[in-house]
Amino acid sequence: MKMSLTVLFFILLLPLGLAGEDIRISFFLGKSEYMKNGETDWKPIYKNLILNEKDSVRTLKNATLLLESAHKMKLKLSPETTVHFKELFPKTDISLNGGKVWAQVNKLKGDESFSIRSPVSVVGVRGTEFIYENSEDGDKVFVIHGRVAFGDDLLDENRYKEIDAGKIGFFKDREIELREPVNDDETNQLKSRFPILIEKKDFEKAQKEMERESFKNEVNQEIQLNQNTREYIKSKVNDDLTVGRTMTDSNGEIVQVQQVVRKLGNNSIQIINITKRPGFINIVEYKGTYNGSVPNTLKELIDIKNVNNKELVKEIYIVQKTGVMIDKLKIKEDKTDPNQKIFQIGSSTGSSEPVMENISSKTTLKQRDINPYLDAQYITQSGKIYNLKVYIMDQDRNIVSQTPGASNDLSLDFLVTMSLDFVFSGTGTSFDGRDIRFTVLPDVGFVIINEVVE
Repeated sequence: MKMSLTVLFFILLLPLGLAGEDIRISFFLGKSEYMKNGETDWKPIYKNLILNEKDSVRTLKNATLLLESAHKMKLKLSPETTVHFKELFPKTDISLNGGKVWAQVNKLKGDESFSIRSPVSVVGVRGTEFIYENSEDGDKVFVIHGRVAFGDDLLDENRYKEIDAGKIGFFKDREIELREPVNDDETNQLKSRFPILIEKKDFEKAQKEMERESFKNEVNQEIQLNQNTREYIKSKVNDDLTVGRTMTDSNGEIVQVQQVVRKLGNNSIQIINITKRPGFINIVEYKGTYNGSVPNTLKELIDIKNVNNKELVKEIYIVQKTGVMIDKLKIKEDKTDPNQKIFQIGSSTGSSEPVMENISSKTTLKQRDINPYLDAQYITQSGKIYNLKVYIMDQDRNIVSQTPGASNDLSLDFLVTMSLDFVFSGTGTSFDGRDIRFTVLPDVGFVIINEVVE
């Protein structure tokens, strides 16, 4: 069985009608913050954020991050750790104000130097890998490879000691103690609170595993933005269908999509679509009511084209959180009264709900000219303009360009691996200058299908 391109879109769109001396955040999990030199406010971090001399970064509870520089250094921060970059390459000087870091420094040359200091001690290296902890119980360093100098004054040979690989240094009350780990349990304790990315050499694989593991927990927290979604999560029913997929976008970032389909009654359906990226979450809720029964089996799903089963009412509610910014978009269409059809759209930011307006004019969602996307436009009575673009993405997350005149037959093999990116922009709307975007899997389309071409 094949589906035409036009029908495919009808199915899936039915609800809508280092360089230099910088340090880069290459990975993070959980909530962390940074503060630029001269500023007083902490801000949420994001992937590939560049930090410079005199900048600071901190991890909050249950968070971790990886910092990399173009010059010989990697830093991994455990939860509740704060560091300040006093100086960077060639003479790197970093302050540790509570918490624990795992540092990897390649062999230095000439006048290059690297040191990390807490309020009471300092570690200096020429090229090594070590863990350094600052706590109320005293400072501690565990050398994994190479050798470090550890004490409170590296210029006074009486105030520091050199520590070789496999040994632990303790500093408290201006005294230094050196010894080997008592057993594996002590070594594991020193390495604790560094998640899986520290333990595995395959960093990309570890990153994906961490993202998948944290996805459910973060969604459960962010889901509170949408009361209807929260009620659904608490009320699992046998008729629910849940699907999901983890992908990588064109920027190399992980994109996670989870979809839940639920029958609300004999002739109504609810769909929850969650799109998750680092520092970003989008939740879409669709409710549709039909004049016939919602199908229960695949056979009924295919045969739905043989009955006059049309959508009577649809309501789409979108909540998107990017960093600390919250945007909302709502669309409602009611066709129960053929003499007075209602088609409304509205948007808002923050905690306020969208103000709904009647749509005075709209264009059909379709491909125009040679654009590699479908587009539509909605204009309200007050002149607000909502633009929608939809991109077909293949299994490698590349845009599939269906130009006029090209073959529009798409196989089921393609449908299984494809996805679609929806992008709303607006002029005069509450999110003017920003986009509301989410990714949809084809599974949702098969549930709300109402026409199939064999």
